[in-house]
Amino acid sequence: MSIMRSCAMAAVAATLVTPAIAEERRDTIYINPFAGFQYFDDKRSLDESATYGFGVEYRFLPHWAIEGVYSRANADHKYGSGDSDFEEVRVDGTYYFAGPEEKWNPYVSLGAGHADFGNDSSRMGTSGSNHDETRVNVGTGVRYNVTDKFSLRGDLREFHGIDESTFDTQVSLGFSLAFARTTTSPSPAPTPAPVPAKPADSDNDGVIDSRDQCPGTKAGIA
Repeated sequence: MSIMRSCAMAAVAATLVTPAIAEERRDTIYINPFAGFQYFDDKRSLDESATYGFGVEYRFLPHWAIEGVYSRANADHKYGSGDSDFEEVRVDGTYYFAGPEEKWNPYVSLGAGHADFGNDSSRMGTSGSNHDETRVNVGTGVRYNVTDKFSLRGDLREFHGIDESTFDTQVSLGFSLAFARTTTSPSPAPTPAPVPAKPADSDNDGVIDSRDQCPGTKAGIA
């Protein structure tokens, strides 16, 4: 029995000195250049136009990311000569339906930004004018991970201009370069198992009370 008791105590001691299991966290920064096509609301009197830009995306959790985007276009006037230089800066929040380790990462996105529709006065022969607008957007798309560092992304997005209640649509295709970082943090150490109490030996004769047939034996006498 003393051998079994010694083994049990050794097992408890081994548990206490085992290091805490490390918890891994991976966050990723994407550089997202893209090109696409933008369809403007009829209220703007602008033809459909090619558009391009880039984004910087921070994927701070496996399913959540935030992205800052800059885009621009040069759209001809639909009912006259001249064109407008369009620029926009926006911030989008994105939810991915799959983890970054999966090949296909479909997502939905929601964001807001500031757009500038400026006229090209050199073609119109006038002084031109600028029109600023706040726009909110909702989008959906998919990211396809070719490798850990390189992926393709297709995006469909609807914009709503708050000032004049306009609706614009943009479809784009781009690629992404990923810069991933993995950090580890120790998880809380497990609660140690209680050490079994040593069996009682009231008369200190080396025989535990539960087996002692002579409970009054003096100490040191078998």
